Amino acid sequence: MKKLFLQASILASIVCVVFPAQVAAGPAAVLDYNPRAEAWIYQQLNAGKEADLALHFSKPEDRIIRASFVVNLLEFPSEPIRRNGVWIKYATVIGDLTLEYAEINFPVSIEYSTFQNYVSFCGSHFYNLASFEGSTFDFNVNLCETKVDESLNLKGTNFNGCLTLSRAQIGKDLLSGEAHFNNADQIVSLTGIQVGKSIFMGKATFAGQPSFDRARIGGDFTLAEAHFEDEEFTVNFGSIRVGDSIFLGKTSFAGGVDFRNAKIEGHFMADDVIFNHPTSLVTFNYMIVEGQMSLNRASFNGQTTFREVQIGDSFVAEDARFNDTKTTAEFGNMHVKDNLFLSRTIFNGPVDFLVADIGIDFIAPDVQFNETEKGVTFESMKVGRILSLNQAIFNGPVNLIYIHVGQNLNAVGSHFNSSTGKVSFGQIKAGTSIILDKSIFAGPVDTRYVETVNNLEAQGAHFANIEEGLFAENMNIGNLILIGGSTFDGPVDFRLTRVGKNFGADDAKFNSAEGLVDLSNMDVEKYLLLNRAVFSGPITIVNTATRGFYAEDSVWPQGPGMIDIRGLTYEEVIVRDAQTGQGILDLLQQSPYHGQSYRALENYYRAAGYPLAADGVYINYKIRETTDGLVIASWQWWWNVFLGGFILFGRGPEIALIWFALILGLGYLIFRKKETMLAMIETDKRYRPLLYSLDLFLPIINLGFANIWTPNPEKKIIRIYAVIHRYLGLILIPMAILAFFGILR
Repeated sequence: MKKLFLQASILASIVCVVFPAQVAAGPAAVLDYNPRAEAWIYQQLNAGKEADLALHFSKPEDRIIRASFVVNLLEFPSEPIRRNGVWIKYATVIGDLTLEYAEINFPVSIEYSTFQNYVSFCGSHFYNLASFEGSTFDFNVNLCETKVDESLNLKGTNFNGCLTLSRAQIGKDLLSGEAHFNNADQIVSLTGIQVGKSIFMGKATFAGQPSFDRARIGGDFTLAEAHFEDEEFTVNFGSIRVGDSIFLGKTSFAGGVDFRNAKIEGHFMADDVIFNHPTSLVTFNYMIVEGQMSLNRASFNGQTTFREVQIGDSFVAEDARFNDTKTTAEFGNMHVKDNLFLSRTIFNGPVDFLVADIGIDFIAPDVQFNETEKGVTFESMKVGRILSLNQAIFNGPVNLIYIHVGQNLNAVGSHFNSSTGKVSFGQIKAGTSIILDKSIFAGPVDTRYVETVNNLEAQGAHFANIEEGLFAENMNIGNLILIGGSTFDGPVDFRLTRVGKNFGADDAKFNSAEGLVDLSNMDVEKYLLLNRAVFSGPITIVNTATRGFYAEDSVWPQGPGMIDIRGLTYEEVIVRDAQTGQGILDLLQQSPYHGQSYRALENYYRAAGYPLAADGVYINYKIRETTDGLVIASWQWWWNVFLGGFILFGRGPEIALIWFALILGLGYLIFRKKETMLAMIETDKRYRPLLYSLDLFLPIINLGFANIWTPNPEKKIIRIYAVIHRYLGLILIPMAILAFFGILR
C-alpha cells in the first residue's frame, strides 16, 4: 500500500512539474480509472482546496478514481491534507475501499460520489467530520465500531447493498435524511450505535431490513416521513435509548415494528404515522417515554400493543385508526402521568385498558369501539381526575368494573349499541360523579356496588334492553341519583342503594309491562322523587326509607300485584295519580297487606293536621287487616267485623246511632202489640211500644215502661228477645260512648 501511495506521490509530483498551475482535464485513455483525476485531486487537496471533479471533468467516465488512491490519501496524508482534510465531490471510486481500525485525524468529505465496490471503515477513528452526503454505495458498507468524534453525514446517500453501523460511535450527529437503503434483501444495522447528539433520517427509505435495537442517542431521533418498505421484516427499535425526542411524523411501516423496552427521555412524536401490515405486530410494550407520546391520526392496520408503557407526560392519539378487527389493541398496565387523549379515535377490534393508570384525565369524546363480541375493557383502571367518553360509540360489551376515578366519569350522549353485550360499571369508585345523561344503552347495564362522592346522573338516557335492563343495586351515592326524563324498556333494580340526598326520577318512563322496577330497601336521606313518572309494570318500594316521598301526577300500574310499598317510611309524602287521582292510600290498598305501612301513613296525616285523612287510613287498614291479615272466623276476625260494622273501628261512633235506631225499630216491631205484653203492676199508664223498646235498651236510665210492662210468659220468643234487647243496650251503648270519646279505637 505504501508502494501505491509512493507511485501516486510520484505521479502527483510529475503532474505538478508538468502542470504547475493546474491539471488539465483529459480522457482516461485505456485505463479503467483516470490518473489525471487522481493527480488533480491530490493537487487540489495539497493546495487546501476542495476537489470538485464535476467542475474539472465534465464527463462522468473521466472522474473515476481507485479505492487504493483514497486509502492512501487517508492513511498517509501529506501535511496540507492532515491540516485541511480530504474534500472530494462527484468521484467514482472503483475497487474495495477497506481502511479498518485506522486513525484519521482530519475532516473527510467524499460527497456526491459513487463507490462501486465494498467499503469498510470498521473500527476506524475519525477525529473530525466524516461526510458522504449524496453518495451512492453500490455494494456493502461496513462502518461497524467506527468512531467519529464530530458528525457522520450520510444525507441523500443511496445504499444498494447492506449497511452496518453496529456499535459505531458518533460524537455529534448522524445525518442521513433522505437517504435510500435500496436493497430489499440486505440489512441496515444500527444495532448498538452510540450517537452523542441526534440522528436525522427524515424522508429516508428502507427497502430491506433495518435494525436500531440497543441504539444510544443523546439528542433527537428523527425519522419523519421515512418509509420502511419490507412487509415481512419487523423494524427493531428494541431497548433503544434516546436522550431527547423521537420524531416519526408521517412515517410508514410496511411490516412490523418493535419498540419494546425503549426509553425516550423527551417526546415520542408519531403523528400521521402508518403501520400498514395487517398481520405483523406493532409493539411498544414496556417502553418508557419521559415526555409526551403523540400518535394523532396514526393508522394501525395490524395487532398493536402498548402493555406497561410508561409515559411521563400525556398520551395523545386523537383521530387515530386501529383497523385490525381480530386482535386486541392492548393498553394494559399503561402508566400515563398526565392525560390520555383519544378524541375521535376508531377501534375496529377489541380494546384492553386493563389496570391502566392515568394521572390526570382520560379524554375520549366521539371515540368509536366497533368490535361487537369482545368489545372494550377498562377494568381496574385508575384515572386521577376525569374519565370522559362523551358521544362515544360502543358496538360491543363494555367493561368498566373496579375503575377508580378521582373526579367524574362522563359518558354524556354516548351510544352503547350492542343488545347482548353488557355495559358493566360495577364497583366503580368516583371521587365526584358519574354522568350518563342522554346516553343510549341497547343492552343490559350493570352499576352494582358503584360508589360516588357526589352524583350518579343519567337524565334523558334510554335503557332499551327489554329482558335484563338496569342492575343498580347496592350502590352508595353520596349526593344525588338523577334519572329524570329517562326511559327504561326493561326491568330496573335499585334495591339496597344508599343515596346521600335525593333520588330523582321525575318524568322517567318505565315501559316494561312485566319487568319489575325495584326501589326496595333503599336509604334515601332526603327525597324520593317520582313526579310525573310513568310505571307500566310492577313496582316495589318495599322497606325503603326517605325523608320525603313525592309522586305528583305520576301514572301507576293497575291490577293485583303491580304495586308494593310495604315498609316504605317517610316524613313527608305527596302522591297523586295523573289518570285516576289516586293517592298514597290507594297505593297501599294495591300493595300486599302490611299493617305498619298503614299505621305510618295514619300517623303522618295525624301529625300533619289531617285527622279525617288519618281516620280514613285507619279504617282502610282495619278493613285490610280483616280481609287479608286475619284468619277468617277467628275471634280477632269476628271482633274486627263487629267493630267495623258497629262504630267503623272507632272512627265513626255516630254509626252506632244508626244501629241503635235499627235495634229500637226492631224492638218496636216486636213489642208493638199490647196483647203480647203483660202489666206487672196495675197502672193507668198508656203502653207505648217505642218507649218500652227504648227504656228496655237504655242501661241505668229508667223511663218507667220497662218496670211496668213485660212480655207475656206465653210469648217465649218475645220474652227471649227482650233479654237480648236489654243486653244489647248494656253492651253497645257503653262501647259507643267509649268510641265517641276516643277511648275505644
